[in-house]
Amino acid sequence: MLENNIPYKYLQSILAIDPKSKTGLTWKKRKSTGNFNALFAEKPAGFVQSFGNHKYYLVKVAYKDVSVNIPAHRIISILKGEKVKDKVVRHLDGNTLNNDPNNLIVCTQSEFLSSRNKQENNKSGYKNVVQVGKRFLAQFTINGKRQYVGYFDKAKDANNAILQHKREVI
Repeated sequence: MLENNIPYKYLQSILAIDPKSKTGLTWKKRKSTGNFNALFAEKPAGFVQSFGNHKYYLVKVAYKDVSVNIPAHRIISILKGEKVKDKVVRHLDGNTLNNDPNNLIVCTQSEFLSSRNKQENNKSGYKNVVQVGKRFLAQFTINGKRQYVGYFDKAKDANNAILQHKREVI
């Protein structure tokens, strides 16, 4: 398998899971790499990068003529033997800087989105309920297909309709 055109076996040869490391990863010692071992071996791998309101640890990995930044939580899942291709790695506690292997779970995009809390800019007070004018639209997604439940005068009624619809569909 590949992650950003880098073979999993290569990642396994250069990085190790280390729960004591702030990033969750450390660099392994390498054969004949000049000063690499003196500078980096057995030290935390990665750096913090902000994406909107979230921060993640990324690891710059060079392979042949390619150098890419890979999220540390994806590398940890790969090193655990998880299949991450076309999947999302989610932080169970919601802390994107907590890369403890027990805090990470591999899931589909749909599973990831359904597990999220309501958005910070949500004005209705309920997940999957959007205020449109003076009414509230109830909708959610299952397996990539949008489920329109309807418009309601009250946000609570829209939320109750979503919960009922989910019980029937799932």
